[in-house]
Amino acid sequence: MPPYLQKLDEALFHFINKALTNFLCDAIFPAFNTAAPFIPILAIMLAWLAYNHSRRLWLLALALLAGITLGDTLVFNPLKDLIARPRPAATSMEVRSLVSGPAGGNSFPSSHTANAFAAAAILGAVFPARRKLFLAIAAIIGFSRIYVGVHYPSDVAGSAILGWLYGIAFLFVARRLWSKISPSLPQPGKLIAPTLLHSPWLPWLALGLIQLTRLAWAGTVDLDVPPEAARLWCVATDAKGFTFASLWFTCFGSSPLSLWAIPWTLQTLWLAIAGGFAWKYGGRSAIWTLVLLSLILPLVSQLSFLGSPGQVFADSDWTTTRYTQTHILYAVVACPLWIFAAFQFRSHRLASSVTLIAWYLAICFPSWPWWIPAFASTGTLVHMAVEIGKRFTRLADHDLSWWRAAMVLFGFYGALATAAVYQPFFLRKLNISVLPRNSIQYAQIGWRECATQHRLYAFDYNFKIGLDPVVWTDDEQSRDHLRYLTKTRALNAPQLDSLNMQACRYDIRCRADIGPSCPGPKVGDYYLQEIYYGQLQPRLFFIPRSEWLISSSEFSFEQLGNYVEVFRKGEPIRQFRFYRVVPPKKR
Repeated sequence: MPPYLQKLDEALFHFINKALTNFLCDAIFPAFNTAAPFIPILAIMLAWLAYNHSRRLWLLALALLAGITLGDTLVFNPLKDLIARPRPAATSMEVRSLVSGPAGGNSFPSSHTANAFAAAAILGAVFPARRKLFLAIAAIIGFSRIYVGVHYPSDVAGSAILGWLYGIAFLFVARRLWSKISPSLPQPGKLIAPTLLHSPWLPWLALGLIQLTRLAWAGTVDLDVPPEAARLWCVATDAKGFTFASLWFTCFGSSPLSLWAIPWTLQTLWLAIAGGFAWKYGGRSAIWTLVLLSLILPLVSQLSFLGSPGQVFADSDWTTTRYTQTHILYAVVACPLWIFAAFQFRSHRLASSVTLIAWYLAICFPSWPWWIPAFASTGTLVHMAVEIGKRFTRLADHDLSWWRAAMVLFGFYGALATAAVYQPFFLRKLNISVLPRNSIQYAQIGWRECATQHRLYAFDYNFKIGLDPVVWTDDEQSRDHLRYLTKTRALNAPQLDSLNMQACRYDIRCRADIGPSCPGPKVGDYYLQEIYYGQLQPRLFFIPRSEWLISSSEFSFEQLGNYVEVFRKGEPIRQFRFYRVVPPKKR
């Protein structure tokens, strides 16, 4: 951009960002930065569409979803990375920012503005009489991006043109494709299940493929092993005699994938048993519904946590009590089950009673593994699959309008909840802090990165000459993970061989190990402290996992080297600080 245009752009930006400020815009415009306020509105609109069953409006909703998703993923964000224009706050200190991370990312194009104008183009073609209204809303969204301090006026203007042209192009392509495929589609008002769905073995194959896909995901993404599975490995290693864990690791080894396979194998067996009952009472439609529930009901799809909900919250941003956290978690991950059990109590009294009692007890005892309420809810899950299956082939009927609305809301809930657990970065990007930061992907994150940097093996000469150092960690989960990593050498770090690690044994302990046979920390031991990055939008703060040792007056601590920071997907996740326990300093 020529210098004079750049100066004009900056002058106009500062005029909008500073001179036009008022309390009303300060309260409203930051809401456009996040999708959280619009999610309930979107859910209500989808339920209304399902209730009225308008084929034309459903096609419009699908076109909007496809158009914005494809445009944001394949056009606008790649262009942003390619052009890499810095945001205003990255080049100037005189920016009034109303949202978090004003200097992060790139400035052109503005995804919010481009998506808004693309949606306006699609909606305006379907409702020509309201085209000006849609354009006005898109313009307000674009203006808000300048007002909150994250885009220049030229970014917004260029993005508006880009989004409008993309929306027109998408409509042209979509209409051409629809004209070719629409004659082969079933008539509106009829829901015809494919012949393939009538195969008696296909639901079981689908269930197996879902579980194998989850295992493949766990084996390919950058995850640490499940906390409870690491504990099972430590028990099997220390135990003498035959146990389930020792048999498992003898047969399948102790790789991270093997540890992930333990909970999912148990989950698969449980779902197969539930599927047998669903097949008996509801036939193929019920078993297919159970397969669907296994995907979108988090209490079922996230049975991968062998441990208690407290493990999920161990590193969370929340400052509430463990009981409150457990209550909220169970309310979120099994909400449809509890609702179904309550409303179907008269027709399924035994199953509903067991489900609701299990929920109550799980809240009262947060240390219980969460497979217990899941297993206790099996009866309700089967009844739910049967009842939904009965209506599945008739969802287009007029008398099932409320069922259609409920099913759409259930699917919407499942999509959000699944994204929260499997891909928490999705919700972090939307600035939704309803669920804690921790999840299947964030639980115990960072140990492998810490260990592979071999900082753990370089405290001092004791590690190199083969002595047996004692390393203290903050709790049992940290201890089990560190034992697993060091004893299995599952670090993928060949450079560690030069340190002759086979000659060195690691006595890794935590506070829970202190007892008659373990008197506690002493001078000469080591302490590995964990610091977490907490984020309650827009504030970022630091949370020590525990200060039980570092705050002791019996010792002093000598920090060894600099701290190690761990990042995932560009976000700071954890920080490790290494100390040697030394005699207390004289006062």
